[in-house]
Amino acid sequence: MAHALRIAALPLLCLLPGLLLVRALDSRGRMPAGLGAAGRLAVAVLASVAATSWIGLLLAQCALFSLGAVAAVLLAACLALLPAARRPPPRPAAPLSRAAALAAAILLAAAALLFSPPYEYVLGNWDPGTYVNTGVRLAREGRINYRDPVLAEIPADARPLFYYTHLIPQRYEGGVAVADGDRAVVSPHFYHLFTVWIALMAAIGGVGLALRANLLFGLLSLVAVYAACREVCGRRAALAAAVFLGASAAQIWAVRFPTAEIPAQFFLLAGLACLLRHEGEEHPLWAALAGVSFACALLAVFTAVTVLPLLLLVLFWRNWERWRRADRWLAVPLAAGVVHLALQNATVSRHYFERQVEVLRSNGITPLLLAAGAALFLAALVAARLFGRGLRGRIRSLAARPAARAAACAAIAALFAYAYWIRPAVAAGPDARNLRELGWFVYPVALGRLYVPLGLLLALAGAVGVIARPLDERRATFLLIALASAAAILHRKMVFPSYFWAVRRAVPIVLPSLFILMSCALASLAVPRRARSAVAAGLALLMLGCMLGRYAPPVMRPDYEGTTAFIAALAARLDPDGLHIVEGSGMASPLDNIHGLDVLQLSGQTPEKCRGVERVVGDLLDRGRRVYYVSRGGRPLSAVLDFAPLFELPLSTDSLEHSVGRYPSRRVPVRVTARVFRVGRLDAEPADAGGEGTIDIGEDAFGLLRGFHRPAMRWEREGGRRVRRWARWTAPDAELLIPSFGGRRDLAVTIRAAAGRNRPGLPVPVRVSVNGREAALLRVAGGMADHEFTVPAASLAPGAPRAALRIETPAWSPPGGEHPEGLGVFVERLLVAPKDGTPAPPGM
Repeated sequence: MAHALRIAALPLLCLLPGLLLVRALDSRGRMPAGLGAAGRLAVAVLASVAATSWIGLLLAQCALFSLGAVAAVLLAACLALLPAARRPPPRPAAPLSRAAALAAAILLAAAALLFSPPYEYVLGNWDPGTYVNTGVRLAREGRINYRDPVLAEIPADARPLFYYTHLIPQRYEGGVAVADGDRAVVSPHFYHLFTVWIALMAAIGGVGLALRANLLFGLLSLVAVYAACREVCGRRAALAAAVFLGASAAQIWAVRFPTAEIPAQFFLLAGLACLLRHEGEEHPLWAALAGVSFACALLAVFTAVTVLPLLLLVLFWRNWERWRRADRWLAVPLAAGVVHLALQNATVSRHYFERQVEVLRSNGITPLLLAAGAALFLAALVAARLFGRGLRGRIRSLAARPAARAAACAAIAALFAYAYWIRPAVAAGPDARNLRELGWFVYPVALGRLYVPLGLLLALAGAVGVIARPLDERRATFLLIALASAAAILHRKMVFPSYFWAVRRAVPIVLPSLFILMSCALASLAVPRRARSAVAAGLALLMLGCMLGRYAPPVMRPDYEGTTAFIAALAARLDPDGLHIVEGSGMASPLDNIHGLDVLQLSGQTPEKCRGVERVVGDLLDRGRRVYYVSRGGRPLSAVLDFAPLFELPLSTDSLEHSVGRYPSRRVPVRVTARVFRVGRLDAEPADAGGEGTIDIGEDAFGLLRGFHRPAMRWEREGGRRVRRWARWTAPDAELLIPSFGGRRDLAVTIRAAAGRNRPGLPVPVRVSVNGREAALLRVAGGMADHEFTVPAASLAPGAPRAALRIETPAWSPPGGEHPEGLGVFVERLLVAPKDGTPAPPGM
């Protein structure tokens, strides 16, 4: 039964309810006139996907979610529609032409190849990993916020040791907040409409299918952008816009990356297409679909709220003189979405919403300022309605004048020139280059070392062309939403020079709007002469060839390939009944949420936190718990705990580079080694008594005592490839533990460190002492290098398994004041090993 349900799930989730709705409306003669088979199919899919999204989200927020529960509600809706759907329609729909079906199949098949395979980001320390882990856990437990039994197992005052703190308490750095520390209630970050689809896919086909949830929405977005562009510029421009969007490197990256921007894009584009169709036909079906689509977009991503005042403005304009009854079908679902969003922000997503408020506050946008702006906006609308008699007519008359349209075109062109060329030269900060950075993702053409923003120039030409013609309501609405959304997103901290991740805010509405405007410009250029058509086709082929040949290839190879199998292999080798303390959220989150192991995450390590963890682990061991420690590559050291190595599992993968100020063009190797240790009490014969100890300063927690700053990342060459390494700056006086191997022999110590190339007075004298006795005076230069010295056995406590190594350097404070307590040297790792042939000290 369960297997049959899974097989039938996707058609039920994505098609059947909408098909029955269309058939029921068709049988009553309430479908829009002239809507053929293709249009009916699109309406059915949109209605089904929107219904599944909203129903699944409500069930998840009420802690009632499961694939069976969602299917049961949808089946109940289908049964309610079935009697009306059985009636034959009064007139059959126009069949889908074979040529159109073939073109659509080719476009969607090519896009599916470009959008596959997905990036295997199941790690927990970034937004995509948070979505995937939350979705898989939702599929298993049926609720978004949950009480963590492992966190509840330890005392309440010790729980802050096991989650990272950034703005608000987080158990996982990637966004799982501890909503209630007393009851150990966990609240995953972000809005959860996309999470619902990950959960549904995971319930049907596991993590592999869950990672492909965005593929469905990416393909649907191509249909939606076609529908929206057709309302603005016709069929030829609509086909070009769909092709451009499907071939865009930014779109390919966003679809492969499991975040909510692509579902938001689909719902915004679908809502825009339905709204424009409603303005042309005044039909309740288009109004209702537009309202539901925009409501789903509001529940998908935080930034979709920027479209809300624009929709209010459109509704206000349309109903200036009298309320249009058809518009209530738009207003009611939109209002329901706003109410649902408010309740969501106050309950299930409260901690995430509070974090967004803090982010806005840090950028000078306070809640009071937002409330005042909203009040002024609404007051202006009411005042215009009450006291602006004849204002609507005067605005329409002014918009019809060629001189006014020419002035608007000139203003758009001047604003573009300012944002692209002038602002980067006169303003500071990355925000000044937002439009220029966005230009990388809409077909820049390279002419030697000069990059021509051809796509942006064509989009500008398209906007000017739309404004230059007499504006009807549909084109005016599109320009309002497209240009105002672009201005809001590009103005401040939405796009900045740091590869595709930085452009994700523009993916839902700005990027497809640019492609629509580009397609409008090409379509206008193509008529009425054959020569102009050849020029338009040449420009389109040039842009497509440039993107697919130059910009898309780095994106085609999947990021973090093999990560899913790596986590699964690690989980299979761990103790299913043990408690695992895992460094960082990268491995901790999927081991917990995807594979259901008992996990406590240790991140943001400090010496004080590690001492507290030692006490908690000691209590767990006394209660008979089997405790394991999973390291990200380093070997942990403790004054009271012994870490017996069990096994290690390497991961070698890569990701697209994080470019600054230029387009990403290469892959960056990513190497992680999961080292698993059995934790016990430390005695005179520790697990490391016969080997060597490598202390990775950037990774290890228990090796640090005091005087180290937070980890920092640096690039190094290894085998001809650039590799990311983590290290820490010391304060002028720092200490850490090293293994002493019972104190019976001299120790050979190698410290890999640098002093910083911009530090004055190189090389820097570094005094090293062990247990209070000076061991070496090193000279550390600006570049990273190994420095070797010997610690005599006489400096070690007889029988002690650990020794304290102290590093003293002159103080140095770099410009900027980031480290007011001063810096010492930049230490990457230490290698400690007993020297062969060393005689035991007297008395041993």
